[in-house]
Amino acid sequence: MLTGKIIEPLLIKVDMRRISFYSLSDLGNYWDEHRVNTLLSRADANLSIDDILELNEVQKMTKYFKPELRNTQKYKDMLKLCREKLYKNFPQINNDNINGYFEKITFRKYRTDFFEIIEKMKRYKKLSDRGFNNLIQSSKFSIIYIMPCKELLNIWEHALYSYLEANPMYIPVVLNKYINSEEFNSNWYLPKDIDNTDSLKNLTEIYVNYPEANINVLENIAQAPNVNSFRLDDYLKYKAKKKVDHFSKQIFERNSGIKRTTMVVFSDSVRWFEVKEQGTEYKIIISKEWIDDNLDYPTLLNNFIYLFGLADVKFRSTLVSLESQTTGLEPLIHNWTTNSYKNNRVFEEKFVLQRLLIQSYYYELRRHNIRIEQICEWFFNTYIPEEFNIKGFRFNAPSSDSKYLEKCRNLFSEIDNVIRQFNLLSSLGNIDQDLLNFSSTPVDIANVKSLIPNKFVYANKEDGKVASHYLFSNQCFTSLAVKYNSKNFLDAIQNYKLEYSKIDEIDKAELDYLIQHHVVFNENDELSLNIKYIKILKEIYDYGEFEPNWYKPEEINPVLVAMKKDNLIRYGDTLLSEPELDFYYYICNSKKFTNGLDLRNKYSHSNSTLSEKENESNFYIVLLILIQLIIRINGELCWYDEQKLDKDCKNNYN
Repeated sequence: MLTGKIIEPLLIKVDMRRISFYSLSDLGNYWDEHRVNTLLSRADANLSIDDILELNEVQKMTKYFKPELRNTQKYKDMLKLCREKLYKNFPQINNDNINGYFEKITFRKYRTDFFEIIEKMKRYKKLSDRGFNNLIQSSKFSIIYIMPCKELLNIWEHALYSYLEANPMYIPVVLNKYINSEEFNSNWYLPKDIDNTDSLKNLTEIYVNYPEANINVLENIAQAPNVNSFRLDDYLKYKAKKKVDHFSKQIFERNSGIKRTTMVVFSDSVRWFEVKEQGTEYKIIISKEWIDDNLDYPTLLNNFIYLFGLADVKFRSTLVSLESQTTGLEPLIHNWTTNSYKNNRVFEEKFVLQRLLIQSYYYELRRHNIRIEQICEWFFNTYIPEEFNIKGFRFNAPSSDSKYLEKCRNLFSEIDNVIRQFNLLSSLGNIDQDLLNFSSTPVDIANVKSLIPNKFVYANKEDGKVASHYLFSNQCFTSLAVKYNSKNFLDAIQNYKLEYSKIDEIDKAELDYLIQHHVVFNENDELSLNIKYIKILKEIYDYGEFEPNWYKPEEINPVLVAMKKDNLIRYGDTLLSEPELDFYYYICNSKKFTNGLDLRNKYSHSNSTLSEKENESNFYIVLLILIQLIIRINGELCWYDEQKLDKDCKNNYN
């Protein structure tokens, strides 16, 4: 008895060195050619079920070997022997023996292989619901092992549905196809008996009523859009939301956490701007004297850039969520789905800060009988026609005595009008108010074109994003990270002399990708960076976009042409950048994100039940949206004006 207890964990340790393939560049992958030869030379009678399944992993992994290795006769012969041995020794499966064979699998990774091979070899023809009901008696079984197997799921669909009804804790596995698609693998399948409106609604209702339902899953249900066969009524979503609120309240009552206080103060004690941090108190002190001495509207607007940092000097909004600012742990901490706005910690801190700044600024300006919405009205009605000689912009600020509810409604209406007006300017070259009044078609801000050709450059969703990930992520080039304690590949190559021949094989696929796309050069075995490419990719990584119009065309355009040829970049020609558009959608509506604030939609209905305090808080958020829009429009008109001046100068010269 004692010997058995000691030997069992040792056997598990040996199994951990079995051939395993998870995905390309996964650290869990394990390859050992000697191990493969051992398996192939082992007598058929001595092969365990794990040995047989391991041959399947060998086939999976060798698909990703370099062609010059994969196409050698040696590897072709090896794969042929693996295939023959696998097909010869994999057992015939029926309802009575399927669980017995499954129980013999000791290596967890191979449990999915077991069902994949049943499917691939068509060994499912003798299976029925009884086989599934035998399988679920095993404590090792999970439905995730059969999710890639379409034929098996079609055979077992009725039994699987009954199993889910009786075991609600597994219902999220199937619901994730619609409520959290990132957790539903691309090769998974749902049978028709489950993937229909009635079944999905019934399973959702069972889960919502389940006493041990996960708060994150409930939140996803409450926010999930109705698509395809997944259609929930408002009451069921509301029920899930109420349960989330109840659980959240219990959690916060039990956990006080660490409180952090942020304050914004206008004072004569500083000349410009100062930040003081003491313990959990974060105090921002702004020069009261500066505000008092500079009450002209242009300076008051410029304060949003140069004092508060709502945008940078290139007019890019800083109040956006960027992948580069998301830590590796945040996707695990947050309940993000495919349709979630990735409101990471950096973004949330900036959002809180900008709301505090604009609210404090609003109060400070009221001492001088100035309202920010008045400044916005001046920008459109006075500044644009006088400074740029562009007629047609109209903006009506809400009255000072309006309630915050009315102010929010008014501002959203005016924002819509500004978007429509700029859309006419960019598409027709002028703002025709008669046409504007005639047309009632709403304009999606994502369709509003910039006056600047090819205004934005983004990483191509295929090669560009992959190259950026390899360059800047701390999850890639793991052997270099261990050897040099580097943050990422860029850090390693900038600080150490790297030679191609000395790069570990585990990192070669990533490196070859960068070389193939001319991001990295391999000259006489010495690796170096394509600095021109790197600068652009780094700016895209850090800011979500790159704007060529800030650079000399004769210098930047040839680089962009080359990067486009290498499939690294794509162009965008909208008024707002994609990160800015995402923030707009997050705040204003539920068009793109399920976790957004949806403020515009809330204020477009007359039956708003929000308190005046909530309306005031939302009012400052709407102002932030409006100011961001003004900053971008001003940047466009400045560029447009310069182009006209250049054209006039050339005409006069000629």
